[in-house]
Amino acid sequence: MKKTIASVFIIAGLALPMSAQLSMPDASMPEQDATADSIVASQTEEAVQSHYYTPSKSYKAERNSIRRGNKLFKEDKFYEALEAYDDAIKENGSSIRGRYNKAVTLLQLQNEDNKGTAADPRVQAAGIFNELLSDARQFDKDIAELSYYNLGNMAFNDEQYDQSIECYKSALRINPDNMEARENLRLAQLKKQEQEQNQDKQDKQEEEQKQDQQQQQQQQNQEQQEQQPQQQEQKPMTNSAQQILQTMQNKENATRKKVQAKEEPATGRPQPDKPW
Repeated sequence: MKKTIASVFIIAGLALPMSAQLSMPDASMPEQDATADSIVASQTEEAVQSHYYTPSKSYKAERNSIRRGNKLFKEDKFYEALEAYDDAIKENGSSIRGRYNKAVTLLQLQNEDNKGTAADPRVQAAGIFNELLSDARQFDKDIAELSYYNLGNMAFNDEQYDQSIECYKSALRINPDNMEARENLRLAQLKKQEQEQNQDKQDKQEEEQKQDQQQQQQQQNQEQQEQQPQQQEQKPMTNSAQQILQTMQNKENATRKKVQAKEEPATGRPQPDKPW
């Protein structure tokens, strides 16, 4: 049976504390005035939905939306939680935790109907994780670590063990004490080894089967050749052979003439019968 690692971090046994995953750092991050020069304001509502783009700062409305989303997430109200996180992203388009929490919620929305389709929420979630890593590595190491960890789990479940190994290693570079990532890394390495062994075995079986087919074909060709009449190739007669044959024919003709001469009656006057 294929072992599956949970693609989200809230599964028991593979989880880090909820507070480190979904909470927004309210007290430690000062609120910013909407007119501050360091904030990039939206130029048009059509081009930009959010008010600000500041991955290093948070805002009251952004934090409130994330808190609301976290509460809904704990209640398994994932669609409502998704709306709350979208509200946070509208306030701050570069909200690291708003984007991260949205990706985590999308992972909860996968089902058998949308799995592997264009509407698969895992595809969008993976895109968000990868997109926010640049900001997270600079401004929020915890989220960078968790993003790598979740990407590793997703790759593991897809049996993409090389990719999952690299993601777990990236998470461990940020936090060497992440035992879940360390255990999953070891498991991914074992699965990769098993996968390679199975592939080698399959390749060997296919090669043996190919050789057997070639031997059978060669044997069939040989049997067909043996069943066909052997036609010897006639070589042209040499000059010496032709001379010998001509001499033999001449002798044969001469002998034939002598025999014919003896058998023919003598010509001339009739001889009288001898007296008795």
